[in-house]
Amino acid sequence: MVNLKVNGVSFSIGSADILKDVEFSVDSGEIIAILGQNGSGKTTLLNCINSEYRSKKGSVTVDHFSKDILDNVAKKDGPFDILDFSYLERSRILATVEQNSVASFPFTVLETVRMGRYSNKGEVEENSVEELREIYSLMKETEILGFAEGPVNELSGGEWRRVMITQSLAQNPEILLLDEPTLHLDINHQFELMDILKRTIKQRNILVIMVTHDISLAARYCDRTIIMENGEIVALGNTKDVITSDNLEKVFQMNARISYNEEIDGLEVFFVGKSNRDAIT
Repeated sequence: MVNLKVNGVSFSIGSADILKDVEFSVDSGEIIAILGQNGSGKTTLLNCINSEYRSKKGSVTVDHFSKDILDNVAKKDGPFDILDFSYLERSRILATVEQNSVASFPFTVLETVRMGRYSNKGEVEENSVEELREIYSLMKETEILGFAEGPVNELSGGEWRRVMITQSLAQNPEILLLDEPTLHLDINHQFELMDILKRTIKQRNILVIMVTHDISLAARYCDRTIIMENGEIVALGNTKDVITSDNLEKVFQMNARISYNEEIDGLEVFFVGKSNRDAIT
């Protein structure tokens, strides 16, 4: 069971402190939401976890992953700093789907998904029957097999997002980072994507950390939730304990009614309107 720890991470741009001593630990099989207003540090935190940004202070470590992925790092007891891995080693543990990825070239869906195998192995085995079997099985799980031979630059937004997630899963990562996976999708495609994602993640026992603005989707689909404000974690824990009326009013200035829905086995969030807590009287 892979474990990821963010150990007192701070990050600055010039004199501006973007992250301030952020610390938490998560395990495989969980879907974790990171919520917060614009500018709260959500995407910066994701980029520190995947090592695109180097933190000013603190570290990101992983442990209890498949040690046979290691090439350059000594096969000793963990935890391992994410910065100590080579690019190839890191891509075998962790995959990222960014919010602004676009289909620039008319590759087929199958070709695009198979590119994820390059990140895992450093090559694509063109004539490998076993590899193709794995890819087709994965595409069936994520429900994109029906348009496998079509060009990616003709896909809808929801289809393209599923292809990008499938490509990342083709890396066989133990940790998947998602930045706004449902951004700009129609509501039916949002739920479709999250249903597929949750089912696939649970089957493969992957740890998912998902930055999102959609509080309702986080409440329904995520096991645990982090709420950030001004570069700091202000709430962290089981989703039912974090997405509360009080927290939504304090951080988002919104009045909300929250209830457990047995039919969806998750929380329902109904926003009543903007809070007047800070209104001048």
